[in-house]
Amino acid sequence: MRDLRLELRCRNNVLWHAIFDLFPSVSAFCRAHQLSGSDVGLLLNRKATPYGKHGPVLLARRLAEITGYSVETLFPPDLYAGVIPACAVAEVESGRFLPLGAAQHLTLPPSQEDQLLAKERSELIDAALRALPSRQQQVIRSRFGLGDGEAREYSLVATDIGVSCERVRQIEAQAMRKLRRAVGMVEYA
Repeated sequence: MRDLRLELRCRNNVLWHAIFDLFPSVSAFCRAHQLSGSDVGLLLNRKATPYGKHGPVLLARRLAEITGYSVETLFPPDLYAGVIPACAVAEVESGRFLPLGAAQHLTLPPSQEDQLLAKERSELIDAALRALPSRQQQVIRSRFGLGDGEAREYSLVATDIGVSCERVRQIEAQAMRKLRRAVGMVEYA
């Protein structure tokens, strides 16, 4: 029986959500706000502290300003005080784990806050999709599983609406460009 090496990394989840709720990547967020991706990455992955000797560093204040959170909310002091390690490594015997197939059923129930955020996010997505033509709405809903929770492949969507797989990909690309423009996201090639 082989041993497994597990590495657990702890990131700043508040900052992560503040970025990824609006942008597809950290680099897109940084480009849009003229920030250094590596500096934001250090704060996101807790490899640097947002707190200097005399209070929050400039980048922490700038990120708080951009996201609308206070510095203390965006960068919980306990998270950066070393109370929670940024990375932990353990080697364990592989036989002590459930098969990975069984692990997918071991999820925590969503908190009330998570449920409210999911509902709010769903309402925002629905409002954005309503601005699209009906065929684009249908493609986006089917491709990303919006509504039934089951994302579908191009071939299945193509069969449903009676077009080729390539046409579904084109419709999806057009719809995504419109959605990005609607929420103020700039496309980068």
